[in-house]
Amino acid sequence: MNNCRAKSSLCWWQCDRAALILLAIGGLLFSYPVVMSTLAPYDDEGYVMMTLQSFHGGHRLYGETHTQYGPAFYFLTDSLHHWFRVPLSQDGVRLKTIIVWCLASIFCYAVLRRNEVSKTISLLIATLFHLHLDKLALEPGHPQEWILLLSVLAIWFVGGQSSWRWSFAAACAALVGLTKINCGAIVAIPLFVQAVIASRSGALDRFAWLQVLLAGFGTTAGVIVLTIASGTSPSELAWGLIGQHQRFSTDFYQAIPWSQAGLLFAALSLFLMLPILNSNREFSMALLTIVALTVAMLGLVFDIIRPLIHGLEPRGAAPWLIVVGPALVPWMVRFRSHCTNNMWMIAGIVILSPLMAFPTPGTQMSLATATSWIVIGLLLDSCSRVFIRPKVSRWVLSSVSVACALWILANCWYRYASNESLDLAGARLLRLESSQAIQQRRIAKAILETHCDQLAFDAHTHNRFYFWTGCSPLTHANPTFWTRMLTSQEQHKWIESLGSSKTICVVLPPENEALATNQTSELRRILLDGWIEQENIDGWRIGIRKLTP
Repeated sequence: MNNCRAKSSLCWWQCDRAALILLAIGGLLFSYPVVMSTLAPYDDEGYVMMTLQSFHGGHRLYGETHTQYGPAFYFLTDSLHHWFRVPLSQDGVRLKTIIVWCLASIFCYAVLRRNEVSKTISLLIATLFHLHLDKLALEPGHPQEWILLLSVLAIWFVGGQSSWRWSFAAACAALVGLTKINCGAIVAIPLFVQAVIASRSGALDRFAWLQVLLAGFGTTAGVIVLTIASGTSPSELAWGLIGQHQRFSTDFYQAIPWSQAGLLFAALSLFLMLPILNSNREFSMALLTIVALTVAMLGLVFDIIRPLIHGLEPRGAAPWLIVVGPALVPWMVRFRSHCTNNMWMIAGIVILSPLMAFPTPGTQMSLATATSWIVIGLLLDSCSRVFIRPKVSRWVLSSVSVACALWILANCWYRYASNESLDLAGARLLRLESSQAIQQRRIAKAILETHCDQLAFDAHTHNRFYFWTGCSPLTHANPTFWTRMLTSQEQHKWIESLGSSKTICVVLPPENEALATNQTSELRRILLDGWIEQENIDGWRIGIRKLTP
Protein backbone atom coordinates (compact mmCIF):
# COMPACT_ATOMS: atom_id res chain seq x y z
CA MET A 1 0.00 0.00 0.00
CA ASN A 2 1.24 3.48 -0.81
CA ASN A 3 2.96 4.83 2.34
CA CYS A 4 1.70 8.34 1.78
CA ARG A 5 -1.87 7.11 1.57
CA ALA A 6 -1.48 5.10 4.74
CA LYS A 7 -0.44 8.07 6.88
CA SER A 8 -3.54 10.22 6.85
CA SER A 9 -6.50 11.28 4.79
CA LEU A 10 -4.87 14.72 4.33
CA CYS A 11 -1.72 13.18 2.89
CA TRP A 12 -3.84 10.95 0.65
CA TRP A 13 -5.49 14.08 -0.72
CA GLN A 14 -2.07 15.66 -1.38
CA CYS A 15 -0.87 12.54 -3.24
CA ASP A 16 -4.00 12.42 -5.44
CA ARG A 17 -4.70 16.13 -5.72
CA ALA A 18 -3.70 16.43 -9.39
CA ALA A 19 -5.81 13.43 -10.39
CA LEU A 20 -8.84 14.69 -8.47
CA ILE A 21 -8.56 18.17 -9.98
CA LEU A 22 -8.25 16.64 -13.45
CA LEU A 23 -11.30 14.44 -12.83
CA ALA A 24 -13.34 17.38 -11.52
CA ILE A 25 -12.45 19.65 -14.45
CA GLY A 26 -13.03 16.89 -17.00
CA GLY A 27 -16.35 16.00 -15.37
CA LEU A 28 -17.54 19.60 -15.47
CA LEU A 29 -16.42 20.05 -19.08
CA PHE A 30 -18.40 16.97 -20.12
CA SER A 31 -21.47 17.40 -17.91
CA TYR A 32 -22.17 21.05 -18.64
CA PRO A 33 -22.83 20.84 -22.41
CA VAL A 34 -24.74 17.55 -22.03
CA VAL A 35 -27.03 18.78 -19.25
CA MET A 36 -27.54 22.21 -20.79
CA SER A 37 -28.44 20.88 -24.25
CA THR A 38 -30.92 18.14 -23.29
CA LEU A 39 -34.70 18.41 -22.92
CA ALA A 40 -36.59 15.15 -22.40
CA PRO A 41 -40.01 14.70 -24.08
CA TYR A 42 -41.44 13.97 -20.61
CA ASP A 43 -41.02 16.68 -17.97
CA ASP A 44 -39.88 14.93 -14.80
CA GLU A 45 -37.55 17.86 -14.19
CA GLY A 46 -40.43 20.35 -14.03
CA TYR A 47 -42.53 17.96 -11.94
CA VAL A 48 -39.81 17.60 -9.29
CA MET A 49 -39.32 21.38 -9.29
CA MET A 50 -43.06 21.90 -8.73
CA THR A 51 -43.09 19.50 -5.78
CA LEU A 52 -40.08 21.29 -4.28
CA GLN A 53 -41.78 24.65 -4.74
CA SER A 54 -44.93 23.33 -3.07
CA PHE A 55 -42.96 21.81 -0.15
CA HIS A 56 -40.96 25.01 0.30
CA GLY A 57 -44.24 26.91 0.41
CA GLY A 58 -45.35 24.91 3.44
CA HIS A 59 -47.69 22.41 1.77
CA ARG A 60 -47.37 19.01 3.42
CA LEU A 61 -46.02 16.03 1.56
CA TYR A 62 -48.48 13.41 0.26
CA GLY A 63 -51.51 15.16 1.79
CA GLU A 64 -51.25 18.33 -0.34
CA THR A 65 -48.05 18.00 -2.39
CA HIS A 66 -48.30 15.06 -4.78
CA THR A 67 -45.02 13.15 -4.96
CA GLN A 68 -43.87 9.53 -5.12
CA TYR A 69 -40.49 10.34 -3.54
CA GLY A 70 -39.49 10.09 0.11
CA PRO A 71 -39.19 13.01 2.55
CA ALA A 72 -35.38 12.82 2.85
CA PHE A 73 -35.07 14.14 -0.70
CA TYR A 74 -37.14 17.21 0.14
CA PHE A 75 -35.30 18.06 3.35
CA LEU A 76 -31.89 17.61 1.71
CA THR A 77 -32.73 19.51 -1.46
CA ASP A 78 -34.66 22.31 0.22
CA SER A 79 -31.75 22.84 2.62
CA LEU A 80 -29.34 22.97 -0.30
CA HIS A 81 -31.41 25.60 -2.10
CA HIS A 82 -31.74 27.57 1.14
CA TRP A 83 -28.10 27.41 2.32
CA PHE A 84 -26.46 28.03 -1.06
CA ARG A 85 -29.19 30.28 -2.47
CA VAL A 86 -29.60 28.01 -5.51
CA PRO A 87 -32.58 29.36 -7.47
CA LEU A 88 -35.43 26.94 -8.17
CA SER A 89 -35.16 27.33 -11.94
CA GLN A 90 -33.96 25.19 -14.83
CA ASP A 91 -30.57 26.90 -14.74
CA GLY A 92 -30.15 26.50 -10.98
CA VAL A 93 -31.38 22.91 -10.82
CA ARG A 94 -29.22 21.82 -13.75
CA LEU A 95 -26.09 23.39 -12.28
CA LYS A 96 -26.84 21.46 -9.07
CA THR A 97 -27.15 18.25 -11.09
CA ILE A 98 -23.74 18.86 -12.65
CA ILE A 99 -22.11 19.38 -9.24
CA VAL A 100 -23.70 16.28 -7.65
CA TRP A 101 -22.81 14.18 -10.69
CA CYS A 102 -19.16 15.27 -10.50
CA LEU A 103 -19.00 14.67 -6.74
CA ALA A 104 -20.28 11.11 -7.22
CA SER A 105 -17.51 10.45 -9.76
CA ILE A 106 -14.88 11.91 -7.42
CA PHE A 107 -16.02 9.57 -4.65
CA CYS A 108 -15.94 6.66 -7.12
CA TYR A 109 -12.25 7.51 -7.65
CA ALA A 110 -11.77 7.75 -3.87
CA VAL A 111 -13.38 4.32 -3.33
CA LEU A 112 -10.95 2.75 -5.78
CA ARG A 113 -7.93 4.45 -4.23
CA ARG A 114 -8.99 3.30 -0.76
CA ASN A 115 -8.95 -0.22 -2.20
CA GLU A 116 -5.35 0.19 -3.39
CA VAL A 117 -6.14 0.58 -7.09
CA SER A 118 -3.48 2.52 -9.00
CA LYS A 119 -4.03 6.18 -9.81
CA THR A 120 -4.14 5.59 -13.56
CA ILE A 121 -6.76 2.85 -13.40
CA SER A 122 -8.76 4.72 -10.74
CA LEU A 123 -8.85 7.82 -12.95
CA LEU A 124 -9.85 5.78 -16.01
CA ILE A 125 -12.67 3.94 -14.21
CA ALA A 126 -13.97 7.09 -12.50
CA THR A 127 -14.08 8.80 -15.90
CA LEU A 128 -16.01 5.89 -17.43
CA PHE A 129 -18.31 5.92 -14.38
CA HIS A 130 -18.97 9.61 -15.07
CA LEU A 131 -19.68 9.11 -18.78
CA HIS A 132 -21.93 6.17 -17.93
CA LEU A 133 -24.29 8.49 -16.02
CA ASP A 134 -25.09 10.83 -18.92
CA LYS A 135 -28.81 9.95 -18.63
CA LEU A 136 -28.93 12.16 -15.54
CA ALA A 137 -29.19 15.02 -18.06
CA LEU A 138 -32.68 13.81 -19.04
CA GLU A 139 -34.08 14.36 -15.54
CA PRO A 140 -32.14 17.15 -13.79
CA GLY A 141 -32.96 17.59 -10.11
CA HIS A 142 -34.38 14.07 -9.83
CA PRO A 143 -33.95 12.26 -6.47
CA GLN A 144 -31.74 9.69 -8.20
CA GLU A 145 -28.88 12.20 -7.93
CA TRP A 146 -28.96 12.00 -4.13
CA ILE A 147 -29.34 8.21 -4.31
CA LEU A 148 -26.22 8.00 -6.47
CA LEU A 149 -24.09 10.32 -4.33
CA LEU A 150 -25.17 8.87 -0.97
CA SER A 151 -24.67 5.27 -2.17
CA VAL A 152 -21.10 5.89 -3.34
CA LEU A 153 -20.43 7.92 -0.19
CA ALA A 154 -21.60 4.99 1.97
CA ILE A 155 -19.18 2.64 0.17
CA TRP A 156 -16.39 5.17 0.65
CA PHE A 157 -17.06 5.51 4.38
CA VAL A 158 -16.96 1.75 4.95
CA GLY A 159 -13.61 1.51 3.15
CA GLY A 160 -11.98 3.92 5.61
CA GLN A 161 -10.43 3.48 9.05
CA SER A 162 -12.50 5.80 11.25
CA SER A 163 -14.40 4.13 14.10
CA TRP A 164 -17.42 6.25 13.10
CA ARG A 165 -17.47 5.08 9.50
CA TRP A 166 -20.26 2.58 10.14
CA SER A 167 -22.51 5.27 11.56
CA PHE A 168 -21.89 7.64 8.65
CA ALA A 169 -22.49 4.86 6.10
CA ALA A 170 -25.70 3.80 7.86
CA ALA A 171 -26.96 7.40 7.88
CA CYS A 172 -26.34 7.56 4.12
CA ALA A 173 -28.21 4.27 3.59
CA ALA A 174 -31.15 5.53 5.67
CA LEU A 175 -31.35 8.76 3.66
CA VAL A 176 -31.32 6.72 0.44
CA GLY A 177 -34.17 4.58 1.78
CA LEU A 178 -36.17 7.64 2.79
CA THR A 179 -35.74 8.96 -0.75
CA LYS A 180 -36.70 5.69 -2.50
CA ILE A 181 -37.30 2.76 -0.22
CA ASN A 182 -36.19 0.02 -2.66
CA CYS A 183 -32.88 1.81 -3.27
CA GLY A 184 -32.35 2.06 0.48
CA ALA A 185 -32.67 -1.71 0.83
CA ILE A 186 -30.11 -2.21 -1.95
CA VAL A 187 -27.57 -0.21 0.07
CA ALA A 188 -28.60 -1.15 3.63
CA ILE A 189 -28.61 -4.94 3.27
CA PRO A 190 -25.00 -5.21 1.95
CA LEU A 191 -23.89 -2.62 4.52
CA PHE A 192 -25.30 -4.68 7.39
CA VAL A 193 -23.73 -7.87 6.00
CA GLN A 194 -20.36 -6.09 5.78
CA ALA A 195 -20.77 -4.82 9.37
CA VAL A 196 -21.57 -8.32 10.70
CA ILE A 197 -18.49 -9.76 8.96
CA ALA A 198 -16.31 -6.90 10.27
CA SER A 199 -17.65 -7.47 13.80
CA ARG A 200 -16.02 -10.90 13.79
CA SER A 201 -12.64 -9.74 12.46
CA GLY A 202 -11.31 -7.55 15.28
CA ALA A 203 -11.89 -5.52 18.43
CA LEU A 204 -12.01 -2.19 16.58
CA ASP A 205 -15.16 -3.18 14.65
CA ARG A 206 -16.65 -5.48 17.30
CA PHE A 207 -19.87 -3.46 17.47
CA ALA A 208 -20.01 -2.41 13.79
CA TRP A 209 -23.39 -4.10 13.29
CA LEU A 210 -24.80 -2.26 16.31
CA GLN A 211 -23.52 1.08 14.99
CA VAL A 212 -25.23 0.41 11.68
CA LEU A 213 -28.54 -0.40 13.35
CA LEU A 214 -28.45 2.55 15.75
CA ALA A 215 -27.37 5.12 13.15
CA GLY A 216 -29.72 3.76 10.50
CA PHE A 217 -32.78 3.67 12.70
CA GLY A 218 -31.81 6.94 14.36
CA THR A 219 -31.55 8.76 11.03
CA THR A 220 -34.81 7.21 9.88
CA ALA A 221 -36.59 8.25 13.07
CA GLY A 222 -35.21 11.79 12.78
CA VAL A 223 -36.49 12.24 9.23
CA ILE A 224 -39.89 10.77 10.15
CA VAL A 225 -40.21 13.16 13.10
CA LEU A 226 -39.31 16.13 10.88
CA THR A 227 -41.85 15.01 8.26
CA ILE A 228 -44.67 14.66 10.78
CA ALA A 229 -43.69 17.99 12.38
CA SER A 230 -44.04 19.62 8.94
CA GLY A 231 -47.71 18.58 8.83
CA THR A 232 -47.72 15.16 7.16
CA SER A 233 -49.81 12.62 9.09
CA PRO A 234 -48.43 9.12 9.83
CA SER A 235 -50.99 7.57 7.47
CA GLU A 236 -50.01 9.98 4.68
CA LEU A 237 -46.34 9.19 5.26
CA ALA A 238 -47.02 5.44 5.11
CA TRP A 239 -48.90 5.96 1.85
CA GLY A 240 -46.11 8.10 0.41
CA LEU A 241 -43.28 5.71 1.34
CA ILE A 242 -44.96 2.34 0.71
CA GLY A 243 -48.65 2.31 -0.22
CA GLN A 244 -48.61 4.27 -3.46
CA HIS A 245 -45.79 2.25 -5.05
CA GLN A 246 -47.92 -0.86 -5.54
CA ARG A 247 -49.51 0.67 -8.63
CA PHE A 248 -46.21 1.56 -10.35
CA SER A 249 -45.33 -2.08 -11.04
CA THR A 250 -48.34 -2.30 -13.38
CA ASP A 251 -48.94 1.23 -14.70
CA PHE A 252 -45.31 1.96 -15.58
CA TYR A 253 -43.82 -1.50 -16.08
CA GLN A 254 -41.21 -1.86 -18.82
CA ALA A 255 -39.10 -4.94 -19.50
CA ILE A 256 -35.39 -4.60 -18.70
CA PRO A 257 -33.40 -4.58 -21.98
CA TRP A 258 -30.90 -7.32 -21.15
CA SER A 259 -27.95 -7.76 -23.48
CA GLN A 260 -27.93 -11.27 -24.93
CA ALA A 261 -24.15 -11.07 -25.27
CA GLY A 262 -24.02 -10.05 -21.61
CA LEU A 263 -26.02 -13.12 -20.61
CA LEU A 264 -23.61 -15.36 -22.55
CA PHE A 265 -20.69 -13.60 -20.86
CA ALA A 266 -22.27 -14.18 -17.43
CA ALA A 267 -22.73 -17.89 -18.15
CA LEU A 268 -19.11 -18.20 -19.33
CA SER A 269 -17.87 -16.30 -16.28
CA LEU A 270 -19.64 -18.63 -13.85
CA PHE A 271 -18.49 -21.67 -15.85
CA LEU A 272 -14.84 -20.59 -15.63
CA MET A 273 -15.11 -20.19 -11.86
CA LEU A 274 -15.38 -23.98 -11.49
CA PRO A 275 -11.90 -25.12 -10.35
CA ILE A 276 -12.28 -28.61 -11.83
CA LEU A 277 -12.64 -27.10 -15.32
CA ASN A 278 -10.20 -24.22 -15.00
CA SER A 279 -6.75 -24.57 -13.50
CA ASN A 280 -5.49 -21.12 -14.53
CA ARG A 281 -8.08 -18.79 -13.06
CA GLU A 282 -5.75 -15.77 -13.07
CA PHE A 283 -5.65 -15.87 -16.86
CA SER A 284 -9.44 -16.31 -17.04
CA MET A 285 -9.94 -13.35 -14.69
CA ALA A 286 -7.75 -11.16 -16.89
CA LEU A 287 -9.49 -12.28 -20.10
CA LEU A 288 -12.97 -11.70 -18.71
CA THR A 289 -12.03 -8.31 -17.27
CA ILE A 290 -10.54 -7.07 -20.54
CA VAL A 291 -13.58 -8.28 -22.52
CA ALA A 292 -16.00 -6.70 -20.03
CA LEU A 293 -14.11 -3.40 -20.04
CA THR A 294 -13.67 -3.27 -23.83
CA VAL A 295 -17.34 -3.93 -24.65
CA ALA A 296 -18.50 -1.47 -21.98
CA MET A 297 -16.11 1.22 -23.23
CA LEU A 298 -17.22 0.75 -26.82
CA GLY A 299 -20.84 1.04 -25.76
CA LEU A 300 -20.07 4.29 -23.96
CA VAL A 301 -17.82 5.95 -26.51
CA PHE A 302 -20.03 5.31 -29.53
CA ASP A 303 -23.24 6.21 -27.70
CA ILE A 304 -22.02 9.26 -25.82
CA ILE A 305 -21.75 11.41 -28.94
CA ARG A 306 -25.43 10.83 -29.79
CA PRO A 307 -27.92 13.31 -28.30
CA LEU A 308 -30.00 11.98 -25.42
CA ILE A 309 -33.54 11.21 -26.58
CA HIS A 310 -35.49 9.30 -23.90
CA GLY A 311 -34.82 7.57 -20.59
CA LEU A 312 -36.19 4.26 -21.91
CA GLU A 313 -33.71 4.24 -24.78
CA PRO A 314 -31.21 1.35 -24.33
CA ARG A 315 -27.94 3.21 -24.22
CA GLY A 316 -24.26 2.88 -23.51
CA ALA A 317 -22.93 0.11 -21.32
CA ALA A 318 -26.01 -0.33 -19.09
CA PRO A 319 -27.67 -3.31 -20.92
CA TRP A 320 -24.27 -5.04 -20.89
CA LEU A 321 -23.25 -4.26 -17.31
CA ILE A 322 -26.59 -5.13 -15.72
CA VAL A 323 -25.66 -8.82 -16.05
CA VAL A 324 -21.88 -8.60 -16.52
CA GLY A 325 -21.34 -6.64 -13.30
CA PRO A 326 -22.92 -9.29 -11.01
CA ALA A 327 -21.15 -12.03 -13.01
CA LEU A 328 -17.76 -10.49 -12.17
CA VAL A 329 -18.47 -10.33 -8.43
CA PRO A 330 -17.17 -13.90 -7.71
CA TRP A 331 -13.90 -12.96 -9.42
CA MET A 332 -13.61 -9.85 -7.27
CA VAL A 333 -14.16 -11.94 -4.13
CA ARG A 334 -11.54 -14.44 -5.31
CA PHE A 335 -8.79 -11.97 -6.24
CA ARG A 336 -9.41 -8.83 -4.16
CA SER A 337 -10.53 -10.06 -0.73
CA HIS A 338 -7.04 -9.51 0.73
CA CYS A 339 -7.07 -5.73 0.20
CA THR A 340 -10.72 -4.67 0.05
CA ASN A 341 -12.25 -3.54 3.36
CA ASN A 342 -15.68 -2.99 1.79
CA MET A 343 -15.68 -5.96 -0.60
CA TRP A 344 -18.93 -7.54 0.66
CA MET A 345 -20.75 -4.24 0.54
CA ILE A 346 -19.62 -3.60 -3.04
CA ALA A 347 -20.51 -7.17 -4.01
CA GLY A 348 -23.96 -6.95 -2.45
CA ILE A 349 -24.81 -3.62 -4.06
CA VAL A 350 -23.69 -4.81 -7.51
CA ILE A 351 -25.74 -8.02 -7.20
CA LEU A 352 -28.86 -6.29 -5.87
CA SER A 353 -28.70 -3.11 -7.97
CA PRO A 354 -30.44 -4.57 -11.06
CA LEU A 355 -33.60 -4.52 -8.91
CA MET A 356 -33.34 -0.74 -9.08
CA ALA A 357 -34.29 -0.93 -12.76
CA PHE A 358 -37.72 -2.36 -11.85
CA PRO A 359 -40.43 -1.49 -12.85
CA THR A 360 -39.16 1.21 -15.25
CA PRO A 361 -35.59 0.73 -16.56
CA GLY A 362 -35.08 4.32 -17.70
CA THR A 363 -32.30 6.34 -16.09
CA GLN A 364 -32.58 3.78 -13.26
CA MET A 365 -30.62 1.42 -15.55
CA SER A 366 -27.63 3.75 -15.37
CA LEU A 367 -27.81 3.92 -11.58
CA ALA A 368 -28.32 0.17 -11.29
CA THR A 369 -25.12 -0.55 -13.23
CA ALA A 370 -22.86 2.32 -12.12
CA THR A 371 -21.21 0.39 -9.27
CA SER A 372 -20.24 -2.38 -11.71
CA TRP A 373 -17.46 -0.04 -12.86
CA ILE A 374 -15.91 -0.32 -9.38
CA VAL A 375 -15.76 -4.12 -9.72
CA ILE A 376 -14.15 -3.79 -13.17
CA GLY A 377 -11.64 -1.29 -11.75
CA LEU A 378 -10.65 -3.63 -8.92
CA LEU A 379 -10.15 -6.55 -11.31
CA LEU A 380 -8.34 -4.44 -13.90
CA ASP A 381 -5.86 -3.38 -11.24
CA SER A 382 -5.21 -7.02 -10.38
CA CYS A 383 -4.67 -7.77 -14.09
CA SER A 384 -2.19 -4.95 -14.50
CA ARG A 385 -0.15 -6.14 -11.51
CA VAL A 386 0.04 -9.75 -12.68
CA PHE A 387 0.26 -9.61 -16.48
CA ILE A 388 1.35 -6.10 -17.50
CA ARG A 389 4.33 -4.00 -16.50
CA PRO A 390 3.04 -0.99 -14.55
CA LYS A 391 4.75 1.59 -16.77
CA VAL A 392 3.37 0.00 -19.94
CA SER A 393 -0.18 -0.15 -18.58
CA ARG A 394 0.05 3.43 -17.34
CA TRP A 395 1.17 4.82 -20.70
CA VAL A 396 -1.27 2.74 -22.76
CA LEU A 397 -4.27 3.55 -20.57
CA SER A 398 -3.33 7.22 -20.35
CA SER A 399 -2.94 7.60 -24.11
CA VAL A 400 -6.21 5.85 -24.95
CA SER A 401 -8.08 7.75 -22.23
CA VAL A 402 -6.81 11.18 -23.31
CA ALA A 403 -7.63 10.52 -26.98
CA CYS A 404 -11.17 9.34 -26.19
CA ALA A 405 -11.76 12.19 -23.72
CA LEU A 406 -10.74 14.86 -26.22
CA TRP A 407 -12.92 13.32 -28.93
CA ILE A 408 -15.95 13.12 -26.61
CA LEU A 409 -15.51 16.67 -25.30
CA ALA A 410 -15.12 18.06 -28.82
CA ASN A 411 -18.38 16.39 -29.92
CA CYS A 412 -20.34 17.53 -26.85
CA TRP A 413 -19.20 21.14 -27.03
CA TYR A 414 -19.72 21.30 -30.80
CA ARG A 415 -23.31 20.14 -30.36
CA TYR A 416 -23.86 22.63 -27.52
CA ALA A 417 -22.39 25.52 -29.53
CA SER A 418 -24.48 24.57 -32.58
CA ASN A 419 -27.71 24.80 -30.59
CA GLU A 420 -29.80 27.90 -29.99
CA SER A 421 -30.33 29.58 -26.62
CA LEU A 422 -33.77 28.85 -25.15
CA ASP A 423 -33.81 32.34 -23.60
CA LEU A 424 -36.80 31.86 -21.29
CA ALA A 425 -37.22 32.87 -17.66
CA GLY A 426 -34.89 30.79 -15.49
CA ALA A 427 -33.56 28.92 -18.54
CA ARG A 428 -30.98 31.30 -19.99
CA LEU A 429 -28.18 28.72 -19.99
CA LEU A 430 -30.09 26.06 -21.93
CA ARG A 431 -29.25 25.64 -25.60
CA LEU A 432 -31.48 23.36 -27.66
CA GLU A 433 -31.68 22.32 -31.29
CA SER A 434 -33.02 25.37 -33.14
CA SER A 435 -36.48 24.03 -34.06
CA GLN A 436 -37.04 22.76 -30.50
CA ALA A 437 -35.98 26.06 -28.93
CA ILE A 438 -38.28 28.02 -31.27
CA GLN A 439 -41.18 25.66 -30.55
CA GLN A 440 -40.82 25.95 -26.77
CA ARG A 441 -40.64 29.76 -26.95
CA ARG A 442 -43.73 29.92 -29.16
CA ILE A 443 -45.73 27.71 -26.77
CA ALA A 444 -44.69 29.83 -23.78
CA LYS A 445 -45.63 33.01 -25.67
CA ALA A 446 -49.04 31.56 -26.65
CA ILE A 447 -49.75 30.68 -23.01
CA LEU A 448 -48.85 34.20 -21.90
CA GLU A 449 -51.07 35.71 -24.61
CA THR A 450 -54.15 34.01 -23.10
CA HIS A 451 -53.70 36.39 -20.12
CA CYS A 452 -54.78 33.63 -17.72
CA ASP A 453 -53.35 33.35 -14.23
CA GLN A 454 -53.91 29.59 -14.09
CA LEU A 455 -52.60 26.88 -16.41
CA ALA A 456 -53.51 23.21 -16.83
CA PHE A 457 -52.44 20.43 -19.19
CA ASP A 458 -54.50 17.54 -20.49
CA ALA A 459 -53.05 14.10 -19.66
CA HIS A 460 -49.35 15.07 -19.76
CA THR A 461 -48.29 17.98 -17.56
CA HIS A 462 -45.25 19.87 -18.87
CA ASN A 463 -44.50 21.59 -15.57
CA ARG A 464 -41.61 23.67 -16.90
CA PHE A 465 -44.11 26.10 -18.43
CA TYR A 466 -45.29 27.13 -14.95
CA PHE A 467 -41.78 28.45 -14.32
CA TRP A 468 -41.39 29.99 -17.77
CA THR A 469 -44.74 31.79 -17.75
CA GLY A 470 -45.43 32.49 -14.06
CA CYS A 471 -48.88 30.87 -14.29
CA SER A 472 -50.22 28.90 -11.32
CA PRO A 473 -51.39 25.26 -11.32
CA LEU A 474 -54.91 24.29 -10.27
CA THR A 475 -53.71 22.36 -7.18
CA HIS A 476 -50.47 21.08 -5.67
CA ALA A 477 -50.92 17.73 -7.43
CA ASN A 478 -49.16 18.04 -10.80
CA PRO A 479 -47.57 14.70 -11.69
CA THR A 480 -46.10 14.34 -15.17
CA PHE A 481 -48.64 11.77 -16.40
CA TRP A 482 -51.56 12.84 -14.25
CA THR A 483 -54.19 10.61 -15.82
CA ARG A 484 -52.30 7.59 -14.50
CA MET A 485 -51.19 9.02 -11.17
CA LEU A 486 -53.88 11.19 -9.58
CA THR A 487 -55.79 9.58 -6.70
CA SER A 488 -59.57 9.98 -6.46
CA GLN A 489 -59.09 12.55 -3.68
CA GLU A 490 -56.69 14.57 -5.84
CA GLN A 491 -59.10 14.39 -8.79
CA HIS A 492 -61.81 15.79 -6.53
CA LYS A 493 -59.58 18.76 -5.65
CA TRP A 494 -58.98 19.39 -9.37
CA ILE A 495 -62.71 19.37 -10.05
CA GLU A 496 -63.31 21.80 -7.16
CA SER A 497 -60.67 24.15 -8.51
CA LEU A 498 -62.14 23.97 -12.02
CA GLY A 499 -65.54 24.86 -10.61
CA SER A 500 -64.25 28.02 -8.92
CA SER A 501 -61.95 29.34 -11.67
CA LYS A 502 -63.36 31.74 -14.26
CA THR A 503 -60.76 31.40 -17.02
CA ILE A 504 -57.96 28.87 -17.30
CA CYS A 505 -55.39 28.34 -20.02
CA VAL A 506 -55.56 24.65 -20.96
CA VAL A 507 -52.89 23.10 -23.17
CA LEU A 508 -53.42 19.83 -25.05
CA PRO A 509 -50.01 18.30 -25.83
CA PRO A 510 -49.75 16.11 -28.95
CA GLU A 511 -49.52 12.94 -26.84
CA ASN A 512 -52.50 13.66 -24.57
CA GLU A 513 -54.89 11.08 -26.07
CA ALA A 514 -52.28 8.34 -26.04
CA LEU A 515 -51.69 8.88 -22.30
CA ALA A 516 -55.35 9.21 -21.27
CA THR A 517 -57.03 6.53 -19.14
CA ASN A 518 -60.62 5.72 -18.21
CA GLN A 519 -60.04 6.39 -14.52
CA THR A 520 -59.85 10.15 -15.19
CA SER A 521 -62.42 10.39 -17.99
CA GLU A 522 -64.83 12.51 -15.91
CA LEU A 523 -62.08 14.94 -14.88
CA ARG A 524 -60.92 15.29 -18.48
CA ARG A 525 -64.47 15.96 -19.62
CA ILE A 526 -64.87 18.75 -17.08
CA LEU A 527 -61.43 20.17 -17.89
CA LEU A 528 -62.27 20.49 -21.58
CA ASP A 529 -65.86 21.64 -21.08
CA GLY A 530 -66.10 25.11 -22.61
CA TRP A 531 -62.52 25.01 -23.87
CA ILE A 532 -61.86 27.17 -26.96
CA GLU A 533 -58.69 26.65 -28.98
CA GLN A 534 -56.61 29.79 -29.56
CA GLU A 535 -53.50 28.47 -31.29
CA ASN A 536 -51.98 25.25 -32.60
CA ILE A 537 -48.18 24.98 -32.55
CA ASP A 538 -46.83 21.75 -34.02
CA GLY A 539 -49.72 19.78 -32.51
CA TRP A 540 -49.67 21.67 -29.19
CA ARG A 541 -53.17 23.09 -28.85
CA ILE A 542 -53.40 26.13 -26.58
CA GLY A 543 -56.77 27.51 -25.56
CA ILE A 544 -58.96 29.03 -22.84
CA ARG A 545 -61.51 27.27 -20.68
CA LYS A 546 -64.21 29.60 -19.41
CA LEU A 547 -66.46 28.79 -16.48
CA THR A 548 -69.94 28.05 -17.81
CA PRO A 549 -72.89 29.51 -15.86
